[in-house]
Amino acid sequence: MHQILQSYQNHLFSKLRKAGELADQDPTPLLWKLSSLSCWTISSSNWSSYALIWGCLPAMFIDLFVELSIPRPSAMKVVAAIHNNFIQKLRTRIWNPRTYDKSKWEDVMNITLKLKTTPWPSNLPATLYVPFSSLPPPTHLVTSRTP
Repeated sequence: MHQILQSYQNHLFSKLRKAGELADQDPTPLLWKLSSLSCWTISSSNWSSYALIWGCLPAMFIDLFVELSIPRPSAMKVVAAIHNNFIQKLRTRIWNPRTYDKSKWEDVMNITLKLKTTPWPSNLPATLYVPFSSLPPPTHLVTSRTP
């Protein structure tokens, strides 16, 4: 995850450097501002990084391009393209493999769509239920996926 986030940051920085060259301005102070944002650090207590993943981008992403004389609509397109690239990397490297593993685990456990969508049976004694925590972890299958 950290590598994907670092790639996002590097891509954004390179575009800001290019915009600085076009505007004949030094973008270094703007890059320092951008690098100081908390959204670049993933942790369980840092909600700004989760907001970034969910598409709530800091306004500063666009404002810095505007400060370098890039029109706001163009800045929005550049930032949107960078963010979409980030989301695609998340999907292909993290989300899809985890979803695939979960699907295989459900198959092994014989968990069907019908079972998942059936209301909880109310007429069975509690002793017939198995707590989720007692289930085995998902099996890790070796596949020929290419990230």
